[in-house]
Amino acid sequence: MKILLAFDHSPHSLEALNIVLDRAWDPGTWIKLVCVVPHEGGVLDSLLALFGQDGHEEKSIDSLRQLVDRIARDAASALSEVSVTADVLEGDTVDVLMAFESTFHADLIVAGSRSKSMREDMGLGSVSQAILDRAECPVLIARRKYAPTESRGENILVAMDDSPEGASAAEWIMQQSWIRGKNIGLFSAIEPLGEAYVRRNVVSASRELLAWQQEKSLREGILRQYEHLIREHCQVQSVKSGVAEGDIVELILRGVKTWPADLVVMGSRSRSALQRTVLGSVSRKVSMHAECSVEVVKGCESRNYARIRQYVLDKSTLDELLMETPQPQKNRPSGGVESDIHYFPPGL
Repeated sequence: MKILLAFDHSPHSLEALNIVLDRAWDPGTWIKLVCVVPHEGGVLDSLLALFGQDGHEEKSIDSLRQLVDRIARDAASALSEVSVTADVLEGDTVDVLMAFESTFHADLIVAGSRSKSMREDMGLGSVSQAILDRAECPVLIARRKYAPTESRGENILVAMDDSPEGASAAEWIMQQSWIRGKNIGLFSAIEPLGEAYVRRNVVSASRELLAWQQEKSLREGILRQYEHLIREHCQVQSVKSGVAEGDIVELILRGVKTWPADLVVMGSRSRSALQRTVLGSVSRKVSMHAECSVEVVKGCESRNYARIRQYVLDKSTLDELLMETPQPQKNRPSGGVESDIHYFPPGL
């Protein structure tokens, strides 16, 4: 795997580096630290000051390269069979990073970022958000929620919907060896019926209720199938799944707090620049406002979504046919009923 990490020695980029170094990457992984020096006057001095070189030392691009190379060497010494190198480039930060990514062919881009309150202007943007908008591969907006010394298992919330992009988030996380021993929560949100539903006539209301129930059942079935795949193929500590009613962004942000989650993983649908600026998107809003890291999966095709969705639909049809056919009564042991319903996350 190739990882491109935007690095300027700020507290946010240092936290991003530490989060990346905490993950157990596959042998042969290549982590590239890229520090970009904009052409604006005084920026180099500011960057060198972040690296602690604010005295009478020579202030040049070469001195900055030496500092970044030293950090890369120190990081590499702490890892096994993982390469860490660095580059210092000049130009517009986002343009340079995107141009570098196109030749480096990164599998993951990492950028540090602070969370923003819901009252802050969505149009202000930042380097991390610009990277998220323009990147064609998965992007990790790294933000640590808890102190690294806290003794508890790491919780990963995978937000999915009934789409190939949503499924790609689950399939991406399944491919990562570092999820070993983690707690995985598969989560989907569905819009509630709303007040308009109760005002309809009986026939229209019944049809709308039936369609809503079918959609919820379909999502629950898809989540359960991915839950089984993760149990079978990934050595995780636990995995749960569930569907909740409400606004997807609000539910994810609430789940981050109540579960609590250390990382949110979600897919992203393609949008035009105008749609991203004016309307925003679920992944953009969550990445800006979540209190933990957010990994947005882009440019990855789902291999299992179509097959799993069709399986769930076929099984639902078969179940309906069986319900219409009288079934012989079976003796059941008293004292309880088995259930495969999964409640996740608590508090939603």
